[in-house]
Amino acid sequence: MNAINSISQFHRLLSLPEPRHPLVSVINLVQSIFLEDEIWEGFVNRFYCVALKREAKGKIKYGQQHYIMIKEY
Repeated sequence: MNAINSISQFHRLLSLPEPRHPLVSVINLVQSIFLEDEIWEGFVNRFYCVALKREAKGKIKYGQQHYIMIKEY
């Protein structure tokens, strides 16, 4: 399993400028450019991450559970 070890490394993988603070960052993934890297095939964050998603669709594995995200109104 690949690991993203820091917020700075995460910023580099998304072609974003260095974060203003080494421990806290707020980003908009719409403005990001994902570099072609094998890390996206499967990875873990070595830092705490909170994600807010609009209209999320797909299958997500968290712990031992799989969650299917569908658009509901």
